[in-house]
Amino acid sequence: MVQLHGSEPLEWSKQIPVPVIRVFHVDADGKGLKDVSRPGLHQHVLLDTAVSPGGLSGGKGKTFDWEFAKRVVLAGEGGGGGGGEEKEGLTTGGTSSPLPIILAGGLTTENVGEAVSVVRPWAVDVSGSVEIADGTGKDLDKVKRFIGAVQGCKLSE
Repeated sequence: MVQLHGSEPLEWSKQIPVPVIRVFHVDADGKGLKDVSRPGLHQHVLLDTAVSPGGLSGGKGKTFDWEFAKRVVLAGEGGGGGGGEEKEGLTTGGTSSPLPIILAGGLTTENVGEAVSVVRPWAVDVSGSVEIADGTGKDLDKVKRFIGAVQGCKLSE
């Protein structure tokens, strides 16, 4: 797999001969999701927090609005299609198939349970919150606690 995490043109995904994870950087206003559910351009969608000017993300331990992420999931593949309601750039209510996203952005052992319960992502992505204090690598105990927190998540219906 290849993860495209910057401002590369979406069409580059078609040129890569392995599955592509496309990162979308969500800002405080819910912007940064243009073409998030456009079929054929990426196999996986990762939502992360936009923390810098220009909308790039990563490594700052900041979360974004999980209710908004939930709306992205519920809008489904293709943005909903089927005549749903257009809101915040997403078509909602027109599909029965949720968009399987990878959720990132400030996830910790303490908040991942709530994030999974609210968003119902396909997967979660963690980095900074499981690092050794000096940033030289991952702390195995923190990784184990994070995995335990994910495994203990309660999924609401």
